[in-house]
Amino acid sequence: MKRNRIVAIGVTAALAFGTVGWGTAVGAGEAMGVMTTESNAKIVVADQVGATTSVTIELVRAPKDAFVVVHQFDGTMPGKRIGYAAVEKGDNTDVKVTLDPDVPLTAELVAAIHTDAGVRGELEFDMDNMERSPDRPFFIGETEVAAPFKVADFGVPVKMGEAAIQAGDQPLGTTVTIGSATAPADAFVVVHKAKDDGMPGERLGFTPIKAGENKDVVVELDGKVLGTVGLIAAIHVDADGDGELEFDMDDPVGSPDQPYFADGMEVAVQFNVGPFGIDVSRASIEASDQIGAEGTIVIDEVDAPEDAWIVVHKAVDGAPGDRVGLQRVKKGQSSDIEVKLTEGLLPEQLIVALHADRGDDEVFDFDMMDKLGSPDQPFFVDGKEVAVVVAVRTFGYATPAGTSAIIVADQAVRDALLTVNLASSPEPAWIVVHLDAGGVPGARVGLLHIPAGTTTGAIVQLDASKPLTDTLFVAVHADRPEPGMFEFDMMDRVNSPDQPFFVDGAEVATAVSVR
Repeated sequence: MKRNRIVAIGVTAALAFGTVGWGTAVGAGEAMGVMTTESNAKIVVADQVGATTSVTIELVRAPKDAFVVVHQFDGTMPGKRIGYAAVEKGDNTDVKVTLDPDVPLTAELVAAIHTDAGVRGELEFDMDNMERSPDRPFFIGETEVAAPFKVADFGVPVKMGEAAIQAGDQPLGTTVTIGSATAPADAFVVVHKAKDDGMPGERLGFTPIKAGENKDVVVELDGKVLGTVGLIAAIHVDADGDGELEFDMDDPVGSPDQPYFADGMEVAVQFNVGPFGIDVSRASIEASDQIGAEGTIVIDEVDAPEDAWIVVHKAVDGAPGDRVGLQRVKKGQSSDIEVKLTEGLLPEQLIVALHADRGDDEVFDFDMMDKLGSPDQPFFVDGKEVAVVVAVRTFGYATPAGTSAIIVADQAVRDALLTVNLASSPEPAWIVVHLDAGGVPGARVGLLHIPAGTTTGAIVQLDASKPLTDTLFVAVHADRPEPGMFEFDMMDRVNSPDQPFFVDGAEVATAVSVR
């Protein structure tokens, strides 16, 4: 799945601009405005955070009697007009513009200079019919004489990493899946259509999330999406904690549930949805588990509707990760196909899929970062991808009942010492203590070597530099192959030798309350 960076969306994007462009086409200035020169037209305005009823423009230099016009601003284009004032030819200083209370404030506004070419003293300018409006804005070349400025704080600032979001391009449907969304408190994932200028447009859906990291967040879409469409997903605070999203796109500054910002950038991600996959009536792939596979795996049977590719990926949280194998096959049925693997450190499972070869002949044209735009997409039959999961590694060491156990009573930890009532193992082993990371083992905070057999009343020294969670996880791990050296990596657990024991399919582990 494509993983996109956090991107800047909205209010902070244009604060450094001195002028605002209406368009990039040659002749845009002449078509939509009145041409002038730098010496005859200038506007200077400072940020005025907290202004609600009026703003002051420090300098308006007009080539003739004119208006200074203030609009809402989304960082790229002017929005609704919120106020204006008449100015005279030449330099006008400290021009006060009264703001229309019926037009919601945006965090930024933009001030521009318009000619007074129609009825004197009456602003005649229609945003929807600019070319026919008499009081058009002044342009210098292709750039409007305008300046943005800030009038309100917008967004909820957080430290980088406290809020984050990831999503990738995905097939068109009634929902989208956000791969990961992290928030410092209960919040919302909000999904918008992306406008042509890259800004959030129509809101399509939202869903609440819990504090911390949330995986595979599904958001139902309210609006109909056709074709390939860009979307923007952002994380908004739940200001009053009621689980109801209170955010009005027409009044973002006045809405309580504003988006999070990190280092001045909105915590948001842009991705695409669209048609994906090649629908066929017949195609299949079969492969059995191959525990301990090294260098290659064997695909038992493939039925390809045309010349195709067998594609092998690491399985990451049930989804395809890095590609580790590729083999072309001819149209029709093939059996016992050997696929070379490009990596030796494999996860517990691989995902093997059947892709078309519709780009350059015999060249695999599929980019995980641009799945929707790649020609060699996977085959689908009856709406399901033609793919199979193959187990290549096991986790843990099975041992008979009665040979390994762990008992730890709830206790108040004192002096960073944890008492283990009983730990047993069929061989020399380790008592391993982890923090609670949302119901699963997190950082390791304790480790004690024990002999084969049963150990009672063991005292495990905990890492005093790490604050304890209310619950700790305690497990019994094997000590293989180098005695006395703990060799277990949480990031590569299936390839670590000192894995935990399992009895009757359950890990020899327990949770203990320490508060």
